[in-house]
Amino acid sequence: MFNISVDSTLNSSNWLDWIIPDAVLLPHKKKYNFRLRWLFGAGVFLFLFALSIHQYDEQEHQTRFTFSNGELSYIGIVQDIPENKPPRSIAINMKTASPTMRKIILYLEKKQMRQCL
Repeated sequence: MFNISVDSTLNSSNWLDWIIPDAVLLPHKKKYNFRLRWLFGAGVFLFLFALSIHQYDEQEHQTRFTFSNGELSYIGIVQDIPENKPPRSIAINMKTASPTMRKIILYLEKKQMRQCL
């Protein structure tokens, strides 16, 4: 009743390709070894590039500071040892306390620093 020819049956290598992943069969298929490695490299490059742009934007966002029109006082925490900047200033890395919580660099004149101490 069924007329099955030899051409329409699946031979062993055909159905094996569907069941076993290509990673197992790679030694048998030498011409396909690493043919899409450039696609992997391009994907890794784009991922690392996007990650570095995102990291740069985050660091820049933390350093942005909006000044108000009036006088305000901020409480800050000194993050690093103050650096003497020639000829007349001292740079202090600080982080403001809540609610802003931003990183800032405070520049003071050396004369003004002596008066504060």
